[in-house]
Amino acid sequence: MDPELLYARVPSDFVGHVLSFDGSAKTEKNGGYGSCSWIVWRLPTWDIEIAARTHLSSTTVNIAEYTGMNHGVAAALDRGITDLIIVGDSRLAIQQSMGVIACKKDTLQVELARQKALTK
Repeated sequence: MDPELLYARVPSDFVGHVLSFDGSAKTEKNGGYGSCSWIVWRLPTWDIEIAARTHLSSTTVNIAEYTGMNHGVAAALDRGITDLIIVGDSRLAIQQSMGVIACKKDTLQVELARQKALTK
């Protein structure tokens, strides 16, 4: 895996789309409530194509992060956007989706499978 792929540097004249996502949760032992959001930006103007969020009634931080990423990818695809730079602060979700680190937890394997189905 090329480490440069983990740290995107987009030239100021880049023409394309960037998805930024985030997720959060107020956790309890077996999952609490949370939310996630996603924004699809059109570059080089940084115009917002899509900005959305959702409440998650039962989640963990990592599932919330994956959900934000997956909803963002799905929203971009719904708009016909097929080339997408994905950025977020979830090292786990991003590196698992790139195959850099293993996904061992059953609940996250479900989210990773959704992500793989969207990006195949």
